[in-house]
Amino acid sequence: MLLLPELQKAFSAALLFEETGTIGPYVVQNGIEAAGRLRIYRNNARENFLAALRASFPVLERLVGADYFRQLALQYMQRFPSPSGNLHHVGERLPTYLQRRFGHTEYAYFQDVARLEWACQEVLVADEYPELDLQRLAAVEPEECGRLCFVLHPAVRLIASPFPVLQIWSANQPDGDIDQVMDLRQGGEQVLVQRAREKMELSGLSEPDFAFLTAISAGETLAAATMTAADRAATEFDVGHALRRHVSAGVIVDFHLGANR
Repeated sequence: MLLLPELQKAFSAALLFEETGTIGPYVVQNGIEAAGRLRIYRNNARENFLAALRASFPVLERLVGADYFRQLALQYMQRFPSPSGNLHHVGERLPTYLQRRFGHTEYAYFQDVARLEWACQEVLVADEYPELDLQRLAAVEPEECGRLCFVLHPAVRLIASPFPVLQIWSANQPDGDIDQVMDLRQGGEQVLVQRAREKMELSGLSEPDFAFLTAISAGETLAAATMTAADRAATEFDVGHALRRHVSAGVIVDFHLGANR
């Protein structure tokens, strides 16, 4: 007699790898043989998994085609079965799978397209957060401003790629120009993914601006983040302009004072 954890593992093996020998004797047939009943469960599990991936990665599917996307999805399912009962999470490790599979090929950009699409999924379900309290910020003493540690909105993600991923994403939207010729050698892009005004927005960032927001998201002080951005800038980095823009857009939503150094 198998214990419950053993039954669960055996059932998972039957769905993922068609290993039915262990679980078969425990399946109540009720008019359908055990193998047939398991085939029904297996088919439903695969199709639901595939549907969840298709919903999360429409651009990737458009790039590779529906048939090959299905093949990739089923192979990914075997390599990275869902650790959660919530199908929203099934695509979380797809960029990792694509990196391992295509990282040293001409299709290495697949992983970054998937990272961008997954960032969109995370942004859609991220928590809400109130706008930055400007009066509270104004009360900070000028000599303390360098210690400010700003907080990005939970519905913000930052994606950097050596490939033009934002152009690829835009061209493969329903209203995009799919016939647009992409030169993957033209250079990379830095992308801000944000849920704003109840919809998702993607915008390109300069390298200094991206470095600035990345440092902020890592918990760096305003002084440190400014220095990081300045190191990437060809001219002087205007931190005041950057702050006003990102606060106004709802990218920066909170702050605290970091420790003295």
